[in-house]
Amino acid sequence: MLFLSNCPKSARMWKHKAPVAVVESVKAASDIYAPVKGTVVEANNALTNNPALINTDPFGEGWIFALKIDNPDDLKNLQSAAAYKEQIEG
Repeated sequence: MLFLSNCPKSARMWKHKAPVAVVESVKAASDIYAPVKGTVVEANNALTNNPALINTDPFGEGWIFALKIDNPDDLKNLQSAAAYKEQIEG
């Protein structure tokens, strides 16, 4: 079970690969990094009251933050969901 222990602040600019938030489990804590340079425009405050949303609905109500991207071309450098799945599943 993961939970968010450090929600990002809105209206704060983040550099590419900068740690934006932290998720924790019973055994470890892991940073969540900005995928591209941008500004956090919204953080999901629902996670404060119900951190299990990260596990139960990560692509719906369990989102962590919304990022306004400085340069949309930076998205071309990101890995696709299918490539990432292949990487972690081997």
